[in-house]
Amino acid sequence: MSTSEIVSQADRAFVEEDYETAISLYGKASESREEFRTIAGHPLKWHQTHVQALLGSPGNAKIHEARSHAYLKAEDFMAALADAAKAVELEPSMPKAYLRQGCVRAWGRKV
Repeated sequence: MSTSEIVSQADRAFVEEDYETAISLYGKASESREEFRTIAGHPLKWHQTHVQALLGSPGNAKIHEARSHAYLKAEDFMAALADAAKAVELEPSMPKAYLRQGCVRAWGRKV
């Protein structure tokens, strides 16, 4: 199964509020050697070396950001913060990653 298919399944699980399944699937997608990005909502698959050369190695920032959101919904604030931080590390220009960090700090005051 391709990374984009796994992410699509994870996105569906998230929408259905099955956060544990979404977290598991996003984790599986983040471990893939295949890179996943979207342009205008359409998934694109990239070979990692091409991504590093063309896009400055953004890694799987989108997957980490999405899993951070699922962790937030599941109220696992430490994991949400870790994934949001990883997304920022991989792609500092991703606003949603910063939003997830702010949400953790606002909702998970014990973090």
